[in-house]
Amino acid sequence: MLFIDPSSLGYSIQGISILEKFMTAAKGPVIVETDPRLVPLFERSYQYPQLKFVATTPEMRLPLPNGGAPDAKKDDIGFYFAGNAGRLAGLLGIDDDRYDWSTLLRPEIAAPFDTLRLPDEQIPAPKPAYLLPDQRDIKQWSYYFETDAVPVLITWNKGVSQHGPAAQQNLDANDVAFILRELHRTSDVKLSFHNAVHGITPNDYAAVNSQLSEDARLYPIFDVKNGEPFDVGQKIDRLAAFMSAAKSRSGIMLGVGNTYQHLWYAVGPRAGYGHDQIVVLPNGDFPTKPTWELQARQPNSPTIVVSKYSDFATNRTDTLLNIVAQARNALRF
Repeated sequence: MLFIDPSSLGYSIQGISILEKFMTAAKGPVIVETDPRLVPLFERSYQYPQLKFVATTPEMRLPLPNGGAPDAKKDDIGFYFAGNAGRLAGLLGIDDDRYDWSTLLRPEIAAPFDTLRLPDEQIPAPKPAYLLPDQRDIKQWSYYFETDAVPVLITWNKGVSQHGPAAQQNLDANDVAFILRELHRTSDVKLSFHNAVHGITPNDYAAVNSQLSEDARLYPIFDVKNGEPFDVGQKIDRLAAFMSAAKSRSGIMLGVGNTYQHLWYAVGPRAGYGHDQIVVLPNGDFPTKPTWELQARQPNSPTIVVSKYSDFATNRTDTLLNIVAQARNALRF
């Protein structure tokens, strides 16, 4: 059986959460093709004798006929990728193929579209960590943070072009500066702000930090091993450890729904109690919205979704203040 991850890192991080159930359904060896950046993290997290992870790239993967609908025998090869949830549902013995693949990916929120209309008491509780960072890396990163400051990780864009549908979710430099300034001004605890998304340039930092006092500025992550700027887009395994270390300091993540928000969720709850993840959706009708909303409705969910639907476009300042208020509430725990 061949289990092919989607080409997106975020989808892969979501998708791997169903692997335990997938392995139960498998009738033979399973090969997981995935991005090389994810292999160490996945191998550590899922250890089965009949399971093998293979580092690959979209260019190396097997061609999929019929525009992404492979004609393969169910018992021999199971192709799993975005857009083919019906086949995956069949492999897992799910008769109803009316599934939104983005909610099927996470077993604790797997459900048909109409789950969004179910009473909250029927929404499953969230899972604990399903990705396990290296404990040695977590210990190294634990020395990175100020002892008296709570880390706040900022994911202010989707790491994509400033054009197209996904870019409509991005926060701009003025948005980020507003949020950081108000958090710094009103928080009951000392905070440190860390960028946790790739593609941020020196000009981007300057555009944010020129509006802030020195103790409220946003900084890149520097590698605790050598002091060099840390490439969050390439060193995913060590980034997961960084996130775990931040959570051990009761840190939170705030920003748009992207790969790094998925990774934050996957490494488990933070030390303490309460919300630790504020997902901002400026463009509320984006296809990932059902996933985030369903996740936020779980009992004791760590996730809060703010700025849904047209709020961001119609009343930006009030929406930004709502984001700040939700972050302050999360920081009180």
